Amino acid sequence: MTFRKLLVVSCLLGAVAGCGNYSNEDLEFMAALPEKPELSAEVPTRSALMLGETAEYYRLTRNVSLIFNGITEAFLGLIDTIRALPPTTRQPNRRIWGPVPAKQEGWMVRMVMDRAGTTFTYDLEFQPVSDPGGWLRLIHGTYAVTSGVRHGVGQIGIDTKPLRAAGADPGLGFLDYLTVDYTTSSFPIDVKLTFANFDNPLKPSDPKAGHYEYAVQSNGQGALSYDFFNDSIPGPVLDELLVTSRWLGTGEGRADLQVVSGDAFVGAEATECWDRSFRAVYIDKPWAPLERTGTPADCAAIPTL
Repeated sequence: MTFRKLLVVSCLLGAVAGCGNYSNEDLEFMAALPEKPELSAEVPTRSALMLGETAEYYRLTRNVSLIFNGITEAFLGLIDTIRALPPTTRQPNRRIWGPVPAKQEGWMVRMVMDRAGTTFTYDLEFQPVSDPGGWLRLIHGTYAVTSGVRHGVGQIGIDTKPLRAAGADPGLGFLDYLTVDYTTSSFPIDVKLTFANFDNPLKPSDPKAGHYEYAVQSNGQGALSYDFFNDSIPGPVLDELLVTSRWLGTGEGRADLQVVSGDAFVGAEATECWDRSFRAVYIDKPWAPLERTGTPADCAAIPTL
């Protein structure tokens, strides 16, 4: 089945909202834009989960996945808002959405998308109503189709400085810049996210920069590697930790942590494993010997992605 026929089928099945307002070629352009399920980290959970009874590093992994998803949802929400409208300009290898009024009063927003073969590029841009001379780019993305609908390799870059310098709020909190690289060509699906933040005066301990990498197999087996800053290790200085969590689709998992910087225990490593009920079966933390429980043999065998 061809790429275009697959798009028509997805439209008929209701996978694309508002299909009646789009041509088949419009849908080809839209299929090259990222969607939340592709860039979201899915960590196993249960509806009746009692967090107080779960492994500490499982809870950490869940919380970080929510932060990861929150970052992606913030900028994808901007793209979704404008692409909910039909394109206003249609050219053989170009589509333009907008300009339409932005959420911030006094500003217009548009999205320009170009196609060259099977590669698409797009820019989300803002312009002050009072000075329609030029557009300020907030998001730039590329997507190369490899093997049909929703299968390809993409990159997204966000730079909030031009808008902030012009007096506009990008609506992305204290984000300075963000880069995302993702692959949906085949399993495992892989998403890499790197960000830098401006200082948050209300939360001075928030990380100024970070890196996440998420991967998932078709059976739900996944992994999430991330930088983490906290004071869980004894001492007055905030510790930087590098954590890699892995899990099976049935729920069993483990997290391996390394202390990158801090007061003490720099270079030390810790491990915690949990069962499919998310309860700890093995704990080994050099700074908390009294918490040690179980043995490495109690950890589920989880292949590395």
